[in-house]
Amino acid sequence: MESYLEVCSEVMSQRLQTIQKEKSLEASSTSNEMYYIEECIGLVEEIGDIDNDTFNKMLEKIMLVE
Repeated sequence: MESYLEVCSEVMSQRLQTIQKEKSLEASSTSNEMYYIEECIGLVEEIGDIDNDTFNKMLEKIMLVE
């Protein structure tokens, strides 16, 4: 019975580590996506002379890609 509990404990420990790694990857992925979106918007604003319709279309495409 003790060995069964040890095995269960080990499995749960490994599962928790996997979940923590997945959450960490999700958090970094989300922050990277926001960085790229902000970078694209910044570059477009630097170009200047872009009408609102074109800017909005660009935003829609970025959001669909991300």
